[in-house]
Amino acid sequence: MRALTACLFSLVLVPGANSYGQTPAEEEEEPFAQEEPRFEAGLLFDLRLAYTDDTLGFLDGGLGKTRYGGDEGGEARALARLAQLSFTADLRLFDGLAAHLQVNVDAEPDRGSAADRVDVIEAFLRYSFGLGGQNEARGKLGLFFPPVSLEHPGDAWTTLYTITPSVINGWVGEEIRCLGAEVSFARTGVENELSFTAAGFGWNDPSASLLAYRGWAVHDRQTGFADRIPLPPLPSIGEDGVFSSQVSWAEPIREVDDRVGYYAAAAWDNYRRFLVNAVYYDNRARPDAFDSEQYGWRTRFYDVGARLTFGDGTTGPELLAQYLSGDTWMGSRAPGLPKVTFDYRSFYSLFTVPLGRHRLSFRYDWFETVDRDEFEAVDDNDEDGDGITLSYLFRTADNQRLAFEMLRVSSDRDGRISIGLPPAVVEWLFQLSYRVGF
Repeated sequence: MRALTACLFSLVLVPGANSYGQTPAEEEEEPFAQEEPRFEAGLLFDLRLAYTDDTLGFLDGGLGKTRYGGDEGGEARALARLAQLSFTADLRLFDGLAAHLQVNVDAEPDRGSAADRVDVIEAFLRYSFGLGGQNEARGKLGLFFPPVSLEHPGDAWTTLYTITPSVINGWVGEEIRCLGAEVSFARTGVENELSFTAAGFGWNDPSASLLAYRGWAVHDRQTGFADRIPLPPLPSIGEDGVFSSQVSWAEPIREVDDRVGYYAAAAWDNYRRFLVNAVYYDNRARPDAFDSEQYGWRTRFYDVGARLTFGDGTTGPELLAQYLSGDTWMGSRAPGLPKVTFDYRSFYSLFTVPLGRHRLSFRYDWFETVDRDEFEAVDDNDEDGDGITLSYLFRTADNQRLAFEMLRVSSDRDGRISIGLPPAVVEWLFQLSYRVGF
């Protein structure tokens, strides 16, 4: 499996945006087929000013829900950050064959997580060819996101409506990635497209470990191929904990058991009026697998989403909604031996209004995890919470965007008690973003 993975990765030159969520009025893809090979490169950076509350953020080893939080002394702070620096490349070859690459540079301060400074986000070959009539076949080979998010049609897997994506799609950007092959069949028309997708993949065995130890989060950071995210200092994963072999970080994109996972998806896109899609994902990881640093987590979920466009179908208001529900388990199946089992669910609804170069968006998020194992007393994974996001975007030029966002997240997690924190927390984050693409 590792030899095959290395071979696949060496073939790939490039990643691309999610297959779903495209807004035709905002962005149209060119056809893959070209008479001559064509290469395009892009650069995107996002400068960020943020004002946080006093809750220690998860990237600093805390149990906060937002990307930026208070300092280790428990004080609110004002921050200036380079939130995203991405290089993208597209090589269009012939007869529908193309390649796509996205590489991110992590320019934020070292958080002691051993994360790579330069890392691959997506890298895949893709193809498209006609099957006669209105039928078309498509495929991907390499490292890519599954077609879950409705919020990320932009370059370098960026959001269209807000600075911070929903809880669901923030988790997808953090823990869900596929290294494998995807095949789609689509029937296209002037106003509609119906598609069916299936994929086999590896290198996503530790997914949901962050949901277990830290819980849901609301952020826009993208995890790289070799990235490591710090875990909070919980007693259950400390030196004397029930999972004492677990290191102090999670590496979501990693192969642990050499088993192939899969997902299946279907979508109906009316182009300018509505889109509905559904995805079922199962990484098929062995719950008892352990590679001396990371455990295998058998993670499954289904996701359903819809986008409805009002008005003239090109520049009118839009309503988006997604619901994701799943379960995961890790550890021995034998009674009395350490294991983790829990269910997780999240939902959001977003209403957005474009006004020329301006856009106003409001989103409500809800999330929960429900502990199902007998070790709740020492490893409590129960959590529930919700969040509100208010966002204003101003497109100052065709390749520039200025955005302001207010984010409020309320959560209740009993696991905070084990490290001396109150279980219920309300967090605020104010952000000003200046995004430029070349």
